[in-house]
Amino acid sequence: AYVADEANGLEILDVSDPAHPQRLGGIDTPGHAVGVQVVGDLACVADWWSGLQIINVANPATPSLVGHLDLPGLARTLEVHGSLVYVADGEAGMAIIDVSVPSAPTLVHLLDTAGDAQDVTVVGGRAYIATGPAGLWVVDVSNPAVLTVIGQYDTDNAYTIQVIGNVAYLGDAWAGLR
Repeated sequence: AYVADEANGLEILDVSDPAHPQRLGGIDTPGHAVGVQVVGDLACVADWWSGLQIINVANPATPSLVGHLDLPGLARTLEVHGSLVYVADGEAGMAIIDVSVPSAPTLVHLLDTAGDAQDVTVVGGRAYIATGPAGLWVVDVSNPAVLTVIGQYDTDNAYTIQVIGNVAYLGDAWAGLR
């Protein structure tokens, strides 16, 4: 298991025996690791004020930093699709980053969501963004260089988002599940 452990960075655990998890290794990141997704031998970490960190986890005992990209907001969550990483970057909005060269990630687009981008999930060419007081934003990301907002749903304080089938489940800090 790969755990974003805030001030401790990325922790790697063997959970083959759930009653007795064992630490395999870890790496302290410069910020606060708050989100992680692993693809192959690379872990992409949303690292709060330190943006995106890309870590080689091929050897869990000695993970190593491969690349990073500072972002203007506070990287909170992320989702990886192919060579693109979608980051909910707080007050800066949603960032799309090309990691096809992990040692040199590049910003493809930064979308100002008018609220604090708290969470993002991407399904079928659409990004669903929980944007705090600005609610739920639905964005066409089929061309990552040219984004189109195709829908919005106002809420009190959209904090998390999960999409299953054709239903979006939105966690709202003040109003519960929507």
